Amino acid sequence: MTTPAEVAQRRTTVAKLAQEGASNRRIAAQLGVGEATVRRDLAHLAQNPDAAATQTDAPCATPGDAPAPPADAPAPTRAALLAKTLAQRATHTDAAVRHTHDAATACAALRPAYVMTDPATAARWYEQLRDAATHLTQAADAFADYYDFARRTPGDAPDAPRVTPSGETP
Repeated sequence: MTTPAEVAQRRTTVAKLAQEGASNRRIAAQLGVGEATVRRDLAHLAQNPDAAATQTDAPCATPGDAPAPPADAPAPTRAALLAKTLAQRATHTDAAVRHTHDAATACAALRPAYVMTDPATAARWYEQLRDAATHLTQAADAFADYYDFARRTPGDAPDAPRVTPSGETP
């Protein structure tokens, strides 16, 4: 049986490898676990952002970790620190959006409304999916604050398709 500490360490490593762009298959092979375990870990991290932040900030010994800078290295400038912070946030956001998409796709493929379960579980699933849909809709609608492709004109129907910068309908 896997201990909670081992699960936390594995999730830390899964998050780090996923942020680096590794596929679920590659992560599973590297860690010696199944792809389903990697998908579950990613879904857990997507559903628990606080856990993801805690686990991805934890030290993780994997090949390719950058060595510490030499003691006599000049301190980074404020602009360099800001650029690094923004790049890290973009990387974390990209991973979270990708994992959220993967989790939503996997959930839709399972068709939870058609799974035989007790009424209490069905009600919990329903509420969780509705809550997630609300949060995701708010996140997607926030793009309109910054990006023209996400803006609708007043005459558009609420379900009118949005057009991407390349002219395609998402």
